[in-house]
Amino acid sequence: MNFFHCLLLLIAGGLIEAYVVDQKAQNDCRQIHHCDVDTNGTHYSENGCHLTCCLHGHKYHHAMNENQICLVGNGAWHCKKGHCIPTENLGYIDVEIISAALSRPANAYATVCLQNNTDPVPLPIRDRSKCIQCSTQVKPHTARPVWHQICRGSGKYIFRKNSRVTFEVWDYQGSQIPNVFLGGSTLTIKKLLEFGDSGRAINMALFGSSFRGQLTGRITWTPLKK
Repeated sequence: MNFFHCLLLLIAGGLIEAYVVDQKAQNDCRQIHHCDVDTNGTHYSENGCHLTCCLHGHKYHHAMNENQICLVGNGAWHCKKGHCIPTENLGYIDVEIISAALSRPANAYATVCLQNNTDPVPLPIRDRSKCIQCSTQVKPHTARPVWHQICRGSGKYIFRKNSRVTFEVWDYQGSQIPNVFLGGSTLTIKKLLEFGDSGRAINMALFGSSFRGQLTGRITWTPLKK
């Protein structure tokens, strides 16, 4: 077998593989959108984590195979939000809301919002649709509420190392009156790890309101096993 024959076989093999991948992309897009798709522009990328569906000249993007292995090499990589990410950058976040010190008594409760990105967040968070969240019980009329509330559901989800954790403290006013925002604090897992604070109780100043105070919490990052 000469060099040119081998080259032709390699090219043909690549074309067949690309055809199979494109066919899968087209089939998956048809199932998602329930209509025929354009063959040009419809494809998988990010090692099968990202699907682009092209319909009548418009492109629609989908994250696929979430949390599944997308590449095996120096440790398995996993699909996360449409990207193929090294396993070492993925893990679990567990949060404990311990207590707060407030500038005035309140019917105090606290909330946690876990987000899979580092985008800055305004306090208080208005749109919580992208949060994995939990909250404490209300501690009535106290400036020193103690909760020791553990967000147990957070361990069920896989997060990026660049995820963000946001705490908020509120004064409960009842079912008919809006609650009063007493302040919040937000930080990234990356910063938490840089300061060696994973698993430690940390004190965080409350921002975003005219009230002063401090919240104590514990954030634990557990890397995903390779």
